[in-house]
Amino acid sequence: MPLDVDHQFHLQERRLAQHAAKGLSACVGMPAAQYFTDRIPVSGVSRRFAAREGLDVLTHDVLVLEAASQEVRSEPCLALTLLFEGEGEGVILGDADGPALGVAYRPMTWYASFSTRALGARSAAPAGSRYRLVELRVSHDFLARLGRLDDVMVLDARHPRHCMSRPGVWVGAAPVTPMLARVGEQLHAAARAEQVDDLTLDARALDFLALSMDLIVPREAARADGLDGRRRRRVQEAATLMRAELAHPWTIAALARRIGLGEKTLKQGFREVYGVGVIGYLQDQRLWRARALMTEQGVSVIEAALQVGYANPSHFARLYRRAFGVSPSRAIRQGGEPGHGA
Repeated sequence: MPLDVDHQFHLQERRLAQHAAKGLSACVGMPAAQYFTDRIPVSGVSRRFAAREGLDVLTHDVLVLEAASQEVRSEPCLALTLLFEGEGEGVILGDADGPALGVAYRPMTWYASFSTRALGARSAAPAGSRYRLVELRVSHDFLARLGRLDDVMVLDARHPRHCMSRPGVWVGAAPVTPMLARVGEQLHAAARAEQVDDLTLDARALDFLALSMDLIVPREAARADGLDGRRRRRVQEAATLMRAELAHPWTIAALARRIGLGEKTLKQGFREVYGVGVIGYLQDQRLWRARALMTEQGVSVIEAALQVGYANPSHFARLYRRAFGVSPSRAIRQGGEPGHGA
């Protein structure tokens, strides 16, 4: 369903009840107002919650009314972002430590950025683009209290999710796993609620942090038995093929032949990289795409089902209700507009 445009931008900030500070604490990384402000042509809502000392939760659902570019300043932190919708480019500006580094924004992508020094950055967004995302900003002190700071300090170009890096900054990216997508949507919904439940928001934020850290620093078992780089790339290629043709009647055997892996290796690889089996991954991607078609583009239930490969609308509706807890028709009625509650 199209986003309602009221040509107004709303930034709302507060601390969660669990936060030890008496007032709103200083932002981690950079002020929320640097993302989208009333000085640039956007409409929608951004919310920032100070969840813990050194942990911020940010959610954005905005529409860019005119092509925009802005520069921001970020202090050292770990930023974890799940971009549901959005396009454009982000650039870390060049300085004495190295040249500029750019990354394209892609929907349903997870990004991680870790910095050990202050950085300048610039983002560019085309007119008409909608940005719907959740982000955690985590301080070095918070990571140290969790015992995870050393894990991120050693990130380099050899990491399987490495996207770009130079002294003082590392950026990684990966397609969103079905589990991370679910938790991200739950976090986004909790933050958008008219009456935010602080306990639920805090719990979903910690879930999102834990899943993100698993993507950055795999558990020891995964390291010991993991895929080598070549086979991991083949598994990711298989996922890309399925996402590009969701309506295709994919089978594990056909997919394995396309990418040059054995069926057993393909199935094991999907479990390791995406946390779900091949067919489970395909089903999740189909349902998420159908959800976007219905709630953001106004496509009918039957047409959405057909576009993602389900010829039987009743079967599609059962799978959809099982995944999202509501029927497809109710999802259409609820729509996808940004929240405006306090």
